[in-house]
Amino acid sequence: MSLEFAKSPVKLSCIAPGPVHTELHRDLAIHPSISRNITRPLNADDVAETIRWVMTQPSHINIPQIVVLPQDHSI
Repeated sequence: MSLEFAKSPVKLSCIAPGPVHTELHRDLAIHPSISRNITRPLNADDVAETIRWVMTQPSHINIPQIVVLPQDHSI
């Protein structure tokens, strides 16, 4: 897809968040972050703030990929 937009003003970014606490996990007995010993998983606002940050960068800056993890997530 990036080749399709290479000569256009459209920029593409892949935002890859780590564990995010959402309603999708409400029916699980144990949230995936707990089994990984992550005390503070990301929340939807963290992901939204990352998207906002990427979108507000100057036009000469390209951010093709960004990985966002909770502080206690092992890399």
